[in-house]
Amino acid sequence: MRFLRLFAALLVAVVALAGCQGADVVNSDQSAVQKNSIVPLANNTVPFHAKVQNSIQVVPPFPPPTINAIFEGQGKSSPFGPFMFVGISAVDVTVFPFNQSTDMVFTYRNGDELHMASHGTAIEDPPGSTVFSGVFEVIGGTGIFSNATGSGTYAGTADVAGGVGQFDMDGVISGFGGSGN
Repeated sequence: MRFLRLFAALLVAVVALAGCQGADVVNSDQSAVQKNSIVPLANNTVPFHAKVQNSIQVVPPFPPPTINAIFEGQGKSSPFGPFMFVGISAVDVTVFPFNQSTDMVFTYRNGDELHMASHGTAIEDPPGSTVFSGVFEVIGGTGIFSNATGSGTYAGTADVAGGVGQFDMDGVISGFGGSGN
């Protein structure tokens, strides 16, 4: 019974970033990267906020202690606008709360990519649902994000039975906006 509950909680953790694939969270009236509306703080640093909804696909190897998953979805970020999202995640279910690490790519409408890595934890609360949180680090990207750095926090929820989830990110980004490579 404990293994079954642990496996269910693991599944919840894997779906921690899962969401509804067909939802249109991207406003078609927004520009790809809103360069003119970005007001930098000191040293070209801006506050960053993102809302993400996505689907999930659990991938081999099976079975636990580590569950691997691919997340795909979309969202909006301030100040850069709408994006498509892909995350490659590994969840260690040998510890409680579960440890999760994810490599993420946000692709904006003009093709520029923002790359991040996240590390956090997830717990089952209530059974069949997951509450998760952690930290992220900006690790560059392409185009205007080729020299980007920054960090922040994320938090969200997932409903395994319903196959939906969401998460929010808050932090800062620096070093963007150069000529890009």
